[in-house]
Order: sequence, then structure tokens, then C-alpha cells
Amino acid sequence: MDITELAKEILKDIYKLENILLERVEEKREKEYLIFFKFPEYSKTNFPLRHVSMLQMHEAILEGLTCCSGIIFKRKIFSIDFNYRDCFAKGGNNLLYYREDIKFVKLIKCNTNVSLTFIFKSITKSKEFDKFYSAIIELEGFVKGTIECLIRTKRGKKK
Repeated sequence: MDITELAKEILKDIYKLENILLERVEEKREKEYLIFFKFPEYSKTNFPLRHVSMLQMHEAILEGLTCCSGIIFKRKIFSIDFNYRDCFAKGGNNLLYYREDIKFVKLIKCNTNVSLTFIFKSITKSKEFDKFYSAIIELEGFVKGTIECLIRTKRGKKK
């Protein structure tokens, strides 16, 4: 299975494929992925925007983060106590966007292909939250900066 097919397979566990922004994925190096997105015209405003909205860019970051994390976990690139199916499959997305230090650096026209590189710097046990790993990801492209996400490894028992 090629890496774009793998990414879409991961995303379909969570999103409706007809609504995703991801077009294609290239693996630059282990833990480094170049993702191409295509943004439709923004439809939430009463007037047409001449460019992609910040909300759409955030949505692309979340899609990219989800598919890259899924690829890394499926391929067991980081040695962590983690079960891919428990985290991602059947609506169990336990990938939590935690904090960001990013800048939007490019004005993007709708319906054009643009890319964003996701570079996984580290995945370690969270010092702040029990039952979570912390992933630090660097972004390069239409957004620059660093994001951190938390990955729940085990669900607590319901009371």
C-alpha cells in the first residue's frame, strides 16, 4: 500500500473521505512527511473569501497530524506502549491537540494545491498527564512552528 493510500485509510476511520483536505502524502524521511492539501472555497461566510481561512488551515493541520501519527504508530517507528486500533479506529480518536506555537506565513488561494511538512521530533510519556504520550511536531510550509499533541494510550473505566 502506498503512503497516500495508508494516510487515507487512517483518516477514513475518523473522517468522511469526501470532506478531507488531504490530497497526497510523501515520506521525506522516517518521521518526516510532506502532505499536499487542496482547500475548497470557504462556505461559512456570507461573502466569498479570496483566500483560504485560518480555520481551514487548522483543519489541515489536524488532518495531517492524524494521518502522520497513524503512519508512525502503524509502522511502530517510536517504541511506545500503544495500540493503534485502540487510539484511532472506530471513532476512538485519542489524539488531542494540546498547544501550538505557530505562524501562518502564506496567503493561499482556494482550489490550489499547497504542502505542509510534519516533522516528528519526539514522542515521550507525558509528565503532566497520566496515560498520555506527548508528541512534539515541527511544521514547515504555509504554517511554521511547533505543535504538541497528547495521545491517550489507555481509556479509564467508566463509572
